[in-house]
Amino acid sequence: MSTLHLIFSRAGFYACQKRCKHGDCVLLLQDGVYADTGNVQVLALESDTMVRSMRNRMRNTEFISMEQFVELTTQHKPVVSWR
Repeated sequence: MSTLHLIFSRAGFYACQKRCKHGDCVLLLQDGVYADTGNVQVLALESDTMVRSMRNRMRNTEFISMEQFVELTTQHKPVVSWR
């Protein structure tokens, strides 16, 4: 099973990049949506991107709902938080 990486800040995204493996899932939450992900394919919680006016500024990003986020937590193990 692949790892779900929950990114809560820019620094968390950069730290995660050193540990993330092929096939892992990266999800940006809260202030993690401010991270410059470059060409890395990531997921982002849509409500957090909307609140922070980042929805139209993010590329290579799939926006997901809270329900989809919950589903991801059941599909991945372990779940790692990066603050």
